Amino acid sequence: MYCFGDSTAFPLRDNFLETLTRTVRACASLFALECEMEDAEQQIHVLSKHLSVELRNHESIEVALNLALGKAQGTLATQTAGLLRQSYQGILRSARQSLLNRQEQATRQLTPANTQARVREIVAAFWMSNQLPLTQWSYRWRIDDSGQSRTELHAQQRGMSATFSAAQANQGPWSAPIAVSSLVSSLSLQIPIWTRRSKGTETKLEDLVDYNIIEIESSLSRQKMLLRRNGKAKHALLITLADAAQSQATISLVDEAHDMVGERHCLSVTEVEAMGSLWSLIQEHQDTLIDSRSQLSALSIDNRGLELYEHPAEIAEAFLSAIAPLAREIRMRSRVPGELILKKNTGEGRREELFLPRESLQALYEHLPERFTQVFDAMGLGQESTREFVTMLDAEHAHKQRRQRSVRVAAHPEHEEEAPPRRSSSARAIDATLAALGIEEGQDQDENTFNEPSVIVEFEAAAG
Repeated sequence: MYCFGDSTAFPLRDNFLETLTRTVRACASLFALECEMEDAEQQIHVLSKHLSVELRNHESIEVALNLALGKAQGTLATQTAGLLRQSYQGILRSARQSLLNRQEQATRQLTPANTQARVREIVAAFWMSNQLPLTQWSYRWRIDDSGQSRTELHAQQRGMSATFSAAQANQGPWSAPIAVSSLVSSLSLQIPIWTRRSKGTETKLEDLVDYNIIEIESSLSRQKMLLRRNGKAKHALLITLADAAQSQATISLVDEAHDMVGERHCLSVTEVEAMGSLWSLIQEHQDTLIDSRSQLSALSIDNRGLELYEHPAEIAEAFLSAIAPLAREIRMRSRVPGELILKKNTGEGRREELFLPRESLQALYEHLPERFTQVFDAMGLGQESTREFVTMLDAEHAHKQRRQRSVRVAAHPEHEEEAPPRRSSSARAIDATLAALGIEEGQDQDENTFNEPSVIVEFEAAAG
């Protein structure tokens, strides 16, 4: 269990200082790629201007020559002028084409190579070993017909969604069918069985310890598992503990194509409790499954695929806005100047202090232009003292309030006296995020109180 630097409870189980460092490093790489693209675009623009001037000069030369040769008189002079016109027009066409070829070649050389692939590489490298605050995982694990395990993982973090495939498990609980007997000693349910006499299903009390779990689907809205009796049984049991499409937990018989055979039967309260206990035992191994993710299949931010973002900086800002509220809160609750501090309970009344010098984070992005370093500084990673940082936040919030009030008054002058200052939508969004994390508003400390974070957290990740 982790605590803030002031010993109040920290909402995450992971070492967030490591996540913060890796996020800053990844975002600094994305901003650097943005700078590289901007420099290339500027050089291409300058080159295009020079080439445009050259092309206009060629046009001027052609016009001047046409005027001069147009004054030729007499048969011989006219014929000679025609030959000269054909000659210089050919020369000018060749020169113009040469200039255009140079422009195309220079554009290819100046344009950063494989920018989309580089963005994907940076983002994938981060997601393979990290997750952002409030990330919610879902997965579908199954054993295929060849006996191999297959896993799809899905992560959601506000407006960000990521999908992963998982490495083939060679050992551990997810490498083979999960025997129910390895989790519980007994689990009796009224299960549906196929009877030829009725050509349908009837229920029969049976202990599931002879069954194996061969498929699990887990998400916020759905909890399902597929069980098959040891051996090569024709039918399997589909147990649905939660599903947005139905109001009760059910059990049904399915064939090899997963089509339902007979009717769906509702579980009793006692059976639901028993299956809930089994589900909890399975979920204890969820972290092992999540850690097995090996390849990023897809990523979207605000319902836009990664490949649709032309500017890497937009992706970096989405990542930073996801961690900014928690990074600021750590800053406000760290009592040592220049450090971000967490504490870890080690048991027996002892705590271990973890600290991260802010200058080590600044070293990751100090080479960037000021407009990008300001994004990191606004998260509380800058060199200013905490008192100065809070003063800056207060001034920023006050400025936003005055600007919003001016807009309202300009639109409705008659309501000038009735326009009380309101908290910005950005502040309200971060208040909601901190509330979801279980963090109270910053407490009075040696330097000041954390009032008004101004970065909106909107991110959603997915694995599945």
